[in-house]
Amino acid sequence: MKLTRKDWGIITLAFVFFALLVWVVYWFFYLPVREEKERLTTEISNEEKLTSVLDERLAAMEGGSLETTAALQRVVPVKPMTDQLLIDLEKAEVVSGGLITKMDFTESPMEAAGEGEAVETPAGLQKLTAVLTLEADDYFMIEGFIKELERSQRIVEIEEISLEGPAELKNVEDEVQKIEYGVTFSTFFLPEAGTAEDDAKASGSPPSAHKNDPFQQFPNSTVGE
Repeated sequence: MKLTRKDWGIITLAFVFFALLVWVVYWFFYLPVREEKERLTTEISNEEKLTSVLDERLAAMEGGSLETTAALQRVVPVKPMTDQLLIDLEKAEVVSGGLITKMDFTESPMEAAGEGEAVETPAGLQKLTAVLTLEADDYFMIEGFIKELERSQRIVEIEEISLEGPAELKNVEDEVQKIEYGVTFSTFFLPEAGTAEDDAKASGSPPSAHKNDPFQQFPNSTVGE
């Protein structure tokens, strides 16, 4: 059977319509669902890590293992530890070669896990959110900054990365523009754990020797002698 020009036109239109339909389904239905699934998976993974760390910290406190507790506090501290976070950011800045031009920090209670999630958020958990504005020469600087930030000992959750590509160069003499981009991430701390840690330190400390001079060399000497 020989197809006429009209038949070919109909086939072409049908193909274009089908391709357009696939594109619409992908961008407006499949992609948002996939991104939401990835976001929830990341949230669950982070909450599982938090729960695991806090369970280990509690076990360390009950067992009197202050060394283990101190190590776990580097992952989820009892204070915001913004100063230490600034050091981590400076390190990521130096390693990547980029530049942080603005940063804002916000503390807020950690929201409860969403409906359908299997992980329960630990009670009293606080979130420290950082909103950064940065400059980079190219994409690899951006990638390097994110990777270095994720290497931090503290649990870091990247919430958003926003950027606009540089303007296209029309002439060889045109100056290469910096790429300005934004990064929003969160880290966590648990204030209530501080009391339990202090109790553990107190219970694991030896009794006082009742000495005024810590370098006193005579064991029989007492206070007031």
